[in-house]
Amino acid sequence: MIILGLVYPRVLGATSDEYIKWIACSLITWQFIASGMMESCSVFTASRELYLNHKIPFWFFALKNVITNLLVFLHQLPIYIIVAMIFKINFSMFSFLNLIIGVLTICIFIFNCSFILGISCVRFKDIIQIIANLMNIFFLVTPVIWNPKLLKGAESIINYNPFYYLLESLRAPLLGSFLSSSMWITLLLIMTLLSIFSYWMYSRYKHCIVYWT
Repeated sequence: MIILGLVYPRVLGATSDEYIKWIACSLITWQFIASGMMESCSVFTASRELYLNHKIPFWFFALKNVITNLLVFLHQLPIYIIVAMIFKINFSMFSFLNLIIGVLTICIFIFNCSFILGISCVRFKDIIQIIANLMNIFFLVTPVIWNPKLLKGAESIINYNPFYYLLESLRAPLLGSFLSSSMWITLLLIMTLLSIFSYWMYSRYKHCIVYWT
């Protein structure tokens, strides 16, 4: 964060104070999302001995993945608090309520990814490498280290990027702002479709997990 805060304001033509606030909230949120997705790939393979020897439902491992990444996110919040105090982020009670909703949204996203990616990676081991490369690409095309206001005439890069909406659901309240109703509707649609697909995969392939591992 310090390195990016020193270099990128000069590259992007932004003020250092504003950019450090932006990058602090962005990196904390992106780490929450990306780490949850990557660990979803091994959520069943890493716990093979447990569910082979004990009668533990598979949703327990998905929930474990959510809680683990949530705790990591909470451990990173002191960084945000220091930045918020130094650079005077206007964090209100309304921002706090939006923050809770944003955290729940990402937790639901990770929970669903645990089934979709977890089952996929149990069946096809190489998918984890594909996901790792895709996350590197999405890090570059998602406004994590750059502001979406810099895009002029190419807004489709973020408008059709689901990670942008996930990122904003948590970054916006951390910055003391809030999402528009249209963005919340888009997020609700994304979460609904993801949940339906996750439920379908789990219902259809849950009995195959033991054999595939």
